[in-house]
Amino acid sequence: MSFGLDYVSGPSVMDLKAIRVDGNPVTFVCRYTGYFSGYKIDEVATQQGKVLTPGEAMTLSQHGIALVSNWEWSANRALQGHDAGVWDAATAAKIHHACGGPSDRPIYFSVDVDVAEQAVLDYFKGVASAIGLHRTGAYGSYRVLHELFNAGAITWGWQTYAWSGGVWEPRAHIQQYSNNMSLGGHSVDYNHSIKSDFGQWFFGQHITPQEETMTPLTLNDVKQYFKANADGSWTRIDVKTGTPLMDSLNKPIILKGAILSDWCAHGTDALPDIGLPEGNETQVDAKNHPEIVDQQFERCTRRYDPHHVKDSPRGAGVVYAVHIEAFSSLNAVPAAMTPTMSRIAHEARGLSMVRISRISTAHKRSSIWRLSSSRPRKSNWQQRQPPALRARMWQQSRR
Repeated sequence: MSFGLDYVSGPSVMDLKAIRVDGNPVTFVCRYTGYFSGYKIDEVATQQGKVLTPGEAMTLSQHGIALVSNWEWSANRALQGHDAGVWDAATAAKIHHACGGPSDRPIYFSVDVDVAEQAVLDYFKGVASAIGLHRTGAYGSYRVLHELFNAGAITWGWQTYAWSGGVWEPRAHIQQYSNNMSLGGHSVDYNHSIKSDFGQWFFGQHITPQEETMTPLTLNDVKQYFKANADGSWTRIDVKTGTPLMDSLNKPIILKGAILSDWCAHGTDALPDIGLPEGNETQVDAKNHPEIVDQQFERCTRRYDPHHVKDSPRGAGVVYAVHIEAFSSLNAVPAAMTPTMSRIAHEARGLSMVRISRISTAHKRSSIWRLSSSRPRKSNWQQRQPPALRARMWQQSRR
């Protein structure tokens, strides 16, 4: 996952190289390859408003900052039909090429309003007829991207959080998660990629798309565990009866928004590494940061923390695994602990430092929890486990 910006007028390239946002360097920028009324297509090398120039593209590339091409004229342009799409795509391709953009790299065409896919479908058919479906991308809300992907009208997606209600399209390539941020005296928007190849390019170079290390899961891949809801969320279901599973408050267990996107992005590793959701999202700090939520899964807890207020794991995106830190005293067991965790924690009372981590075992279908400390010792509970498992736990505690 890479961090990037988009802007009308951005910081200098030296400022971009020095900037760190939540510890992440700027590795790409999304720049306009058009357009505004009065733009002179035969003067691409001259700075004209917000539009990218060859000189800017070369400078960014020389400093290792990749570019992503974006076409935007007016907010409602994509509502103007097939012919508008043809003209826009042809013009965007000319500017993209003049700025050193490789001929096989995509261009994202903006839908800067919240509309249904049918309102812009003809426009994107026009775009694809001009530059090819393999290069056709869309910028817009969850609804726009979700329906355009379903219609087979786009290959690339750049989603904005605006109008999306916290729901993320897992087939998208870039997520714009915050805007109107101030960096280096300029107003910029924050983005991160969720695919290794998100359409990035460097001046004059042919970019061979990287092989995807993980194909995101779709509902069809896990339909025995979930059913789809009208708002794009998934409800966990019983594998035998197909009925919704309930949480401790007797509410259906829902997987949605950024946490759903994060789970899908783990591909075939999602089930063994994270597991299925065991409860619904809960607010971590409702008073000060109502946007931050946790969701408990079978093997870990995932947290949605878009600005990394609570933690900033190295290389993490807006969703990360919660770090279960040491307890200075285990006289009080956190309410979120399972009964098994609670029993183990109380048996470990008195240890100066305890870190709880989860390991899988072939001896049980469920999981057990391992305790390690500076002075490892076997508890009565550990003594009751099978010999092979006790040996493994002892080896783990001595690492």
